[in-house]
Amino acid sequence: MEAFKILHRVHINKVETFNLGHSSSLSIDNNTAAGITPKIKTVSSPFDKEVNIEELIKSKPDVVVLWSGKEALQKKIEQLNIPVVIISYDTPEELKKSVTLMGNLLGEEETKKASQFCSYYDSNIKRITEKTSSISDNDKLKVYYSADSPLSTDGNNSIVTSWIEIAGGINTAAQNGVKGMSQTVSMENVVQWNPDVIIVRDAPNKDAILKDERFKDINAVKNNKVYINPKGVNVWCARSGDNALQVLWAAKTLYPDMFTDIDMNKEVEEFYKAYYNYNVNSEDLEDIMNPKK
Repeated sequence: MEAFKILHRVHINKVETFNLGHSSSLSIDNNTAAGITPKIKTVSSPFDKEVNIEELIKSKPDVVVLWSGKEALQKKIEQLNIPVVIISYDTPEELKKSVTLMGNLLGEEETKKASQFCSYYDSNIKRITEKTSSISDNDKLKVYYSADSPLSTDGNNSIVTSWIEIAGGINTAAQNGVKGMSQTVSMENVVQWNPDVIIVRDAPNKDAILKDERFKDINAVKNNKVYINPKGVNVWCARSGDNALQVLWAAKTLYPDMFTDIDMNKEVEEFYKAYYNYNVNSEDLEDIMNPKK
């Protein structure tokens, strides 16, 4: 693996990571992220969409971690003789591979933690699919996911479609041929798809949908089934470790009677203690489960 190659080349003390183009989805300003990693408050623009090469050189990283699809930037950084690791997390399998790679990159204890995380993620998926696999296609709820705006969504080849399907739903965008992330669709599309449930990444999107007369006859709106996705260190629904919790939340949200055994507050508390070494308090839980941004 690339991580092992790099470990033979450098001693890892400092890692620079760049999650380009998704700064709006990172919960960098909430109490939870700052509580877990207090030093993050002192980092200057850690999630800018563009990389300042001069600043990167000044930071003297031992390795740079990039999201896949940034080949031009990768080449530019490698020309500076800085090792680059590429991660990808558009599916649960890719996310687990990337976590494993980062564990290998950072050390022995981190490798063990990464393995534990992957097992936990797998157990959650199994816990959900043992029940949702019995739902017939005709009975599955149709879900529309709102990303950057009410008419921005993720379709096929996205982790959003993965967790919707694990939870027993159908991603209406994917079902109708939308591919990739943050794809713009028309109002006519959403009306025609008529989703049973709408899940929004950001709280303002829910307000916009409920105030927009064009959405009023959609089943999800008529039946009060528009939900704001939880946010922790990052949005659960997108590309983050918290996606291991997302499958639980999505299943309980879509089929509450089927998953009465899931206590999301308890799940969050245990997960954050195990993987972030952080004791979640009541204020944190409110920020995570009912985000205002």
